[in-house]
Amino acid sequence: MRQNLKWLAVVAIVSFLLVPAFAGAADSEVVEVKTNGSRTAEPNEHVKPLERLIGTWRTPANLGETDEGLNSYNVFSWGLGGQMLASKTYTVADGQESLAYEAWQYWHPGEESLKLTEISADGTIYEGTLSVEGDVITYFWKAYAGERVIEFKQTITFEGDNRYLFAAFAKDGDNWRRVIGATFVKDAE
Repeated sequence: MRQNLKWLAVVAIVSFLLVPAFAGAADSEVVEVKTNGSRTAEPNEHVKPLERLIGTWRTPANLGETDEGLNSYNVFSWGLGGQMLASKTYTVADGQESLAYEAWQYWHPGEESLKLTEISADGTIYEGTLSVEGDVITYFWKAYAGERVIEFKQTITFEGDNRYLFAAFAKDGDNWRRVIGATFVKDAE
């Protein structure tokens, strides 16, 4: 017991001496370096082409226009001072909303590409790359569900500023088989 108290005292003293030395300077330096002194920064230049996704997007079923098809909505926002695009996807069944996915889209400087990491409520991990060309965002990703790995391709095709078509395809041999699709409409701001 006495030995434990001695060890605890040493840890407390070291913490007391070291934390103030790093905390104040480190916090202000991180803010200064990352955001030029401001808590809000311009989006990273590589992620900025995803800016038109910012907002809440709903499927027609979620808007009450139809009872058929995918009933969900996506909420996109800037994360970490504009260094990434964060999103949450909710499904709606029997009037109950459930968070189904959280995702992060970001620039990976080592790989010099836009990357996607997404986690579903059931624990499936999705990782891949994406590119933006004109009105189309194309994703190539893999779903890691336990020991299963499935390759996917996904497209978001904008039809103006307030509507996009979503389609996902699973790799089937040398072909892509469409597995789901929906139209999303942006909420008025």
